[in-house]
Amino acid sequence: LGRSFAVHLQATPEPIVASINLDQLMQVLTNLAVNARDACSGQGTLHVAISRAIPPPSLPEAKRMPHYAVIDVSDDGPGMPQDVLDHI
Repeated sequence: LGRSFAVHLQATPEPIVASINLDQLMQVLTNLAVNARDACSGQGTLHVAISRAIPPPSLPEAKRMPHYAVIDVSDDGPGMPQDVLDHI
């Protein structure tokens, strides 16, 4: 993504079976990576962690989906300026 911008991927060692549209997932992850790189001015790290979670019993989906996949994305950039946050 850039000479000083890195991507750190952390995935659970056990397989996670999910019903997804792979093209859409790849597009979302690509957009997140490019946006993070641009926001970090090309210097920094994008962290992507993939894990399995158990939904709380209070959710209606909990009975038919005993587990679900979680993709946690963060970067170590400076964050958004307050005037941008005010418009979100």
